[in-house]
Amino acid sequence: MSLFCITILVCLVAPFYGAPATEGPVLNKVEEHIVNGIDAKYCEFPHVAFLRIAAKPKDYFCGATLISDKYLLTAAHCLEKQISSIEAHFGSTNKMNATVIVGVASWLIHPKYTKTPGLRNDIAILTLEKPVPKSKCVQPIEIAKKSDEFLSRCMAVGWGKTGENGHYPTQLQKASMHRMVHGQCKKFSRALPDMHLCMGDLTPHGENICNGDSGSGLMCKRKPDFKYVLTGIASFGYNCDQGFGVFVRVKHFEDFIRKHTNI
Repeated sequence: MSLFCITILVCLVAPFYGAPATEGPVLNKVEEHIVNGIDAKYCEFPHVAFLRIAAKPKDYFCGATLISDKYLLTAAHCLEKQISSIEAHFGSTNKMNATVIVGVASWLIHPKYTKTPGLRNDIAILTLEKPVPKSKCVQPIEIAKKSDEFLSRCMAVGWGKTGENGHYPTQLQKASMHRMVHGQCKKFSRALPDMHLCMGDLTPHGENICNGDSGSGLMCKRKPDFKYVLTGIASFGYNCDQGFGVFVRVKHFEDFIRKHTNI
């Protein structure tokens, strides 16, 4: 599922599928986990969900974001396998200690999702079997609107690897990432300016996403109220230790989301 670069300008595009839940080798080449992050605080991101996905040939996990008491957003590429069931875990930054677990009744992959080039329309909506009870540690987050503008630094979260040779953390990680100008991003990826956000500063071992962060959210502060809203969904990357992460631009898909969730 990886596209390997012939030159530095046409680089490996690795979707951030979740790793197997058993901490073993990842499924295919996927890069999605927080690099150079720190542990998230208790209840700091009450909208974050950990998805346990039962599938063939192996179970795996992805991240997701709660946008109402019934709906989640994740990456479409998280749902490509032969899936038998999905559980959404809420209420704890420790992926082993969820306070609320709800099954996923159905999911909708964007009808124009394609794997190549550059994972276009990499977004999916999950419908829960029942509304998730809200609490201090379980709360939906507002999605970005098409008219919204944001500060240049945003917060990425996930349970992905801590680097190319890193480990899968038990605690949710967070990292502040800087938005790249799209011209710079295009030098290293097939990201499109309308549907993708490139985050990172190309610093070696700097903040980034990696294996296991797929589907996890990127939160940016909206102007002028400086409120965090869901701005991106972790999609694909270049190199965990020296590259940058590419996220689905949520506001580009506002109509699709609202049509199928009524939020």
